Amino acid sequence: MSKELAQNTTPILMNLNECIAELDKHGLVRIHQHEDKTWSCKVKMNVTTDGAVFEIKSGFHHDTIDQATNACVQRMRKTLRNLK
Repeated sequence: MSKELAQNTTPILMNLNECIAELDKHGLVRIHQHEDKTWSCKVKMNVTTDGAVFEIKSGFHHDTIDQATNACVQRMRKTLRNLK
């Protein structure tokens, strides 16, 4: 994902604590600040199948931690809706 795309498509709907709380309900949350001072977020989803890994990622190069965490929440929600 380009830096421009990450910046322009992630509305801030929740604050950082709300994002972390929602992501934490579903798995192990990782938030990372890169050397260029941009942010990314991912959650390793809880699964019950042996050997299965299910991750949701925000993409790279979000200017703020809020953009990265909100992108991850939005992608997680969309994925969970599609699984039903």
